[in-house]
Amino acid sequence: MDYRFRSRMTDVSPDIGGMNHPLFTRSELEAMIECAHSLGVKVAAHAHTAEMIEQLLELGVDTIEHGAEVFEEQRGTSLINKWAEVGKKTFWVPTLSVSYHASKWFSSWSREWEKAQVSFKKVLELRDVEAAKGRPEAVRISCGGDTGAFPHGENGLEMVLMRKLGARWEDVLAWGTLQGWECVRGMEWEGSQGDAKVRDAERRFGMDRRFNGASKSALERDVPFGAVRTGWAADLVGIKGKVDGGIEDFEAAIVHGVQFVMKGGTVYMRDGNEVS
Repeated sequence: MDYRFRSRMTDVSPDIGGMNHPLFTRSELEAMIECAHSLGVKVAAHAHTAEMIEQLLELGVDTIEHGAEVFEEQRGTSLINKWAEVGKKTFWVPTLSVSYHASKWFSSWSREWEKAQVSFKKVLELRDVEAAKGRPEAVRISCGGDTGAFPHGENGLEMVLMRKLGARWEDVLAWGTLQGWECVRGMEWEGSQGDAKVRDAERRFGMDRRFNGASKSALERDVPFGAVRTGWAADLVGIKGKVDGGIEDFEAAIVHGVQFVMKGGTVYMRDGNEVS
């Protein structure tokens, strides 16, 4: 909920033009989040600065996009530690590919890309420490990117950058699949009620043929996705390559190895070719 709304001043005043300013007061943010949650709707927040990230964690926002300053020299890892303690429900969508691309296009973004890399590595370090204590999801991560910030079709770069910055391949694949659904799913799928709903879906959808003709809009909300299980959406991507090898192997497989794509049971790519 902060933004560079004075970015057009960058040519004459780079510091002011590149500064993220809050768009709403704390009371306004609280009202929006509470209202959305009362209606069963999640809230995704665009945030860069540590101050805004901290407010959003305290207010229980559902996802924070960007968050390049979750680590900064003055605060150290205090905000990351706070996220692990009070923000367990809040997903982080770091959008590394946005900062990466922007740093190639605009020299003013090189510092932002540096911040994004350091913050991501620091979060990985904390996750490893917490995992050793039996808390593997101290800061929950999901894979996503700004629509329009880079060419469509290059979305796999986000996963590659995560891998290059030290994330395990198993984690990266989970962030792009199951935890993607956990991030964006409706609030009716949360908690013990949501767990029961998943069990019901797996039991009911496996035998109920009427869902074969369900509309795409119904499948988006009423069917879980992100895992290959009975009752879950038939969203499948077939990749040729070695995702469990080195970083170069992972990049080749994710970026160049897609051979098969199915969405909601409909095949869109087979043998590396688009299905007309």
